[in-house]
Amino acid sequence: MSFSTFTPNYYSRIVRTHANSLTDDNLYLFVADGLTTDAVSNSKPKTIYDEQQIVNQIIYGGRVKPANVVALCRRINWVSGKIFDKYDSLDPDLEDKDFYCITSQRRVYKCLSNANEKPSTVEPSSLDQMPTTYGDNYTWKYMYSITVEEMSTYSNAELMPVIENTETKEAAVPGTISDVDVVDGGNYTATHSGNILNVVNNKVFRVMDSASNVDDIYKDSAFYISSGPSESSIATITGYKSNSSGRFITVDSSMPDVTISSQYTIAPRVNIVGDGSGASAFAVIEGNTVDRVDMLTGGSNYTYATSTLVSNTAFSSDGALKTIIAPIKGHGSDVYNELFANYIMYNFELDNIMVDLPVEDITFSRVGLIRGLVTEADPTVDYDEDNFVNTATLEVATLFGNFEVGDLIESDTGGATKMKVVYANTTHITGVYQHASRFITNDRIINQNGITASVVSATTPDVKLISADVVAIVNTDTIKRDENSREIVQIIIKVK
Repeated sequence: MSFSTFTPNYYSRIVRTHANSLTDDNLYLFVADGLTTDAVSNSKPKTIYDEQQIVNQIIYGGRVKPANVVALCRRINWVSGKIFDKYDSLDPDLEDKDFYCITSQRRVYKCLSNANEKPSTVEPSSLDQMPTTYGDNYTWKYMYSITVEEMSTYSNAELMPVIENTETKEAAVPGTISDVDVVDGGNYTATHSGNILNVVNNKVFRVMDSASNVDDIYKDSAFYISSGPSESSIATITGYKSNSSGRFITVDSSMPDVTISSQYTIAPRVNIVGDGSGASAFAVIEGNTVDRVDMLTGGSNYTYATSTLVSNTAFSSDGALKTIIAPIKGHGSDVYNELFANYIMYNFELDNIMVDLPVEDITFSRVGLIRGLVTEADPTVDYDEDNFVNTATLEVATLFGNFEVGDLIESDTGGATKMKVVYANTTHITGVYQHASRFITNDRIINQNGITASVVSATTPDVKLISADVVAIVNTDTIKRDENSREIVQIIIKVK
């Protein structure tokens, strides 16, 4: 029995480490085929024949450097009214969900809570490294920002660049509880909200007289302070008494900052148990049922956790919760893995590949990637210059007619040497050899139409390609180099 399966981290690691491996890979971009005008009609240049042919069509190229390589992920724009998916560590289909977004300010955020699957109406904007909850009850975690130049250069309608943010990475907290989902809201009648009437001590508080007159009805529930100096503090109710002096809550831990008029809410307690520590949350009640759970603190170092709703069982029908845990190293620790960066873009401006060719007059209709180049002079030596030329230029004389782009020229004496012409004028012919042998001074050449000339001098290619590995081939519309324009080549490869 055999299996073929990898976690998302495997593919993102390939993307993340690829730029660092380029020196070992000795990878080059190539520009090829100055002849075919309909190469783009071959939408899938993946056959063995395609690879065999491209070796005899490559004109020139440049080394792939880390600056030429950019990781990409799916582009998901923030749109008001859209229901975004939330990050869910238990979802096997998370990769295909819209659980993050890029905003109009080119900031990327991960959705940790989607207000129980309600539409998002507030565009996230905070640069805080802690998760931020907005007015629509969505909680977003800032990941990184993209500059205007990066956006215009590396993004399209479907993909956007992944940029590692050092501050976000350093601020990541391992194993936090990201969110707690409501699976079943249950039925809870023993809830109450109001203002503190009196602080008896740090653990005993008089609540409003509208609270229940049944002793211990709120026992085991949560006592949450929603406003005042101790806003967002929470404790467990250990006792509740109703008498002629009022209604009194006793909690399990000291709440020294609670003051008179502080607002409180009594609701089922969210009990989080796992191998980490410090996580706390509060259940929001709508019509006797738990509508959502708001995270107060995410804690740290959880690899597993369960969450339950706890209250006085005599006055409730318990619901059910699902606990969502952050990546092991924390949100923002590995943006490539977290956003499923499964694409690599190779980005080149051809003007930056400096070669000794009449490049403004050469057309091409194929580009790609190749590795394993060796020198023309000694095929046992790896080629390691920044640029290479795979053409030879012949200075010719005693022409009887004109050579044209596309001509196949060979020795007039019947030798094996052959060259395909990619550029020609009355004194020079530039072409790609179709055979291992080379033209030399005083050779006589002839094309398929019988036009001949003598070779005055000849250059040789920088490289031999016979042992090289063609990594990628992309057929394009036919492009003619123009010294007054910028030709940018972008090759996007999906790793998974």
